[in-house]
Amino acid sequence: MSVLVDTTVLLATAVEAHGHHELCIDWLTTTISDTDLFVSAHSLAELYAQFTRPGMFEITPSEARQIIQRYATSMQVVVLSESEYLDLIDDAVDKDVQYGMISSTFTRH
Repeated sequence: MSVLVDTTVLLATAVEAHGHHELCIDWLTTTISDTDLFVSAHSLAELYAQFTRPGMFEITPSEARQIIQRYATSMQVVVLSESEYLDLIDDAVDKDVQYGMISSTFTRH
């Protein structure tokens, strides 16, 4: 199985003070064993913006880059097409997923 990991999961995994940190760590640890993990290039840029947002996580740009590089080396970075984004949204609707948790079954076309 292949899973596209979104910004929400990456952020919660990296930030111990995040309310869903343990849940995301557990999910990611369990998922890694039998899954190919993907992350969109857009999610990495979005993650950098969230990490370095003033008053939020107190992560410096340099620290943000280090965390993002670790993710980029442990997952396959992909650039999604318009149809792949729309497929992910359709899948989220079908599964009644709300908010930013669009970590979903992912198939490259």
